[in-house]
Amino acid sequence: MGYKTEKTLLIDNFHDIKGDVNSLRDFLSPFEKIFDKNNNYS
Repeated sequence: MGYKTEKTLLIDNFHDIKGDVNSLRDFLSPFEKIFDKNNNYS
């Protein structure tokens, strides 16, 4: 039971991290477009 609880907590934390990464990517997407433009010039 304890192992299952820890595993569930890990999975929940993983989903939270995935959500944070997605939020970060949404935040960085305008910057990514700028970088893409710079890469196209070279």
